[in-house]
Amino acid sequence: MREKLAGPMLDAEYAGLVLPINRVDVEMPWGWLRRGWQDLARVPQVSLAFGLAIAAISVVLIYGLWQQDWFAYSFPLASGFMFVAPFLGVAGYEISRRLEIGAPTRFIDIAIAWRKRPGRIFTLGLVMMLFQAVWMRIARTIYALFFGVRP
Repeated sequence: MREKLAGPMLDAEYAGLVLPINRVDVEMPWGWLRRGWQDLARVPQVSLAFGLAIAAISVVLIYGLWQQDWFAYSFPLASGFMFVAPFLGVAGYEISRRLEIGAPTRFIDIAIAWRKRPGRIFTLGLVMMLFQAVWMRIARTIYALFFGVRP
């Protein structure tokens, strides 16, 4: 007889629920990318507006770092983008969701999509920002070890 382990997933198993395990084939990401391009083609104005906004914020951030003589931080920020990208991806997820259910894809509706689950999105953003802050500290230490303390 198996020991009963704690946790909501295992408790669901004991309650008679069967939780699905999705298998991801190595070729599946190509289909995801294809469907993403299809979404972009269906509502290019909204998708490109969010993409341009993120790019503009990045340019302003890099310019500010350059003006403050902190340009060395731009490379760790760029490589640490993977920590912030899921938080910023909410708009893309909402565009795809709305297209799938046939709902209108107006810019304002996409921009306020975070309001449906503000606690979860805030928590994800906070965790990702903490990862980014730790990554920035590690990158700064690596830079200082190899190139000295002055950028």
